[in-house]
Formats: sequence, structure tokens, C-alpha cells
Amino acid sequence: MYHDPLSPYIPGRVVVKLNLQMNFTNEEIALLRASFMQLIPASEELSVSFYRRMFDEHPEVRTHFKPDMQSQQDKLIDTLAVLLDTLNRPANAENLLLSLGKRHIAYGATPELYAWVEVSLKQVMAEYADAETFLAVEPLWARLLSYVGTTMMEGTKYCRKFRLREFG
Repeated sequence: MYHDPLSPYIPGRVVVKLNLQMNFTNEEIALLRASFMQLIPASEELSVSFYRRMFDEHPEVRTHFKPDMQSQQDKLIDTLAVLLDTLNRPANAENLLLSLGKRHIAYGATPELYAWVEVSLKQVMAEYADAETFLAVEPLWARLLSYVGTTMMEGTKYCRKFRLREFG
């Protein structure tokens, strides 16, 4: 067990270390980062497209978001940037994703929605990327987004278990 540095609003919060496997080589990390950098000029359009698609296909989650989506759209891109920055430090990436998973309980996140996000985010990224370049890194993005969803769900499960034990 270790202290969760990403939950400063809960002093002394302890979480279980999961050791989920995120095995990316330095070359794969460089390819993911380079493909993300190609998306930066279109990041605003990409995030608008992603959330528009989410709300069209899952209108039930719209109520969990503020009417002005600019901040949320920025968070999506910023979170991807931070995640890519931590890929060579798996414990940091895991901490980030567990913390995000805990917060997403309040947003109505479900395993089905995580699966949808994995597929849809990759599709939206492909729409804004150079087709040939993205085709080469698509399997890496699929692995990364699968890891993101799995780890965030583990954070959700742990938080629910913790709440039940503490308050149930």
C-alpha cells in the first residue's frame, strides 16, 4: 500500500497498488508521443468532436458536465499529455489513472462507457491525424487506451469498496 499523492484533498488517503501491466518500449512511447504532437494543432476540434459524439450516443452522461465544455475539453487533452509524459514512469501513470477513476464515479462512468471511450477516442484521433501515420500507431493507442480504461475502472472499484467498508 502507498499514499496517493494525487488525492491531496483527502489527507493520508491510502490506495492499493495494482501493478497493472503497461509495458511500452522507449520506441513505442516515442511513437505515441509523436503521434499525439501531430494532433495538438487540431486538439480543440478533436475534443469538441469527441464530446459531441459522446453526448449524441450517451445523452445520459450530459448532465454530469457543465454547460460550458471548454474546461472539460482542455482537461481531456491535458490529461492525455500528462499520461504520455508518465509512460516511462508506470507508477505515476497508474496513480493518475486510479485517481481519475475515483473521481469518475460521480460522473456516472460505467464499464460500458469506458469501453465506448476507448473505441471512440481512438476513432476521433484517427479522424484528425495523418491517416498513414496513425495507422502505424493505432495498435499502440489501442493498448494504451485499454490500459487507461482498465486502470480507471480499478480506481472506481477500489473507491466503491473503500466507501462500503467505511460507511456501510
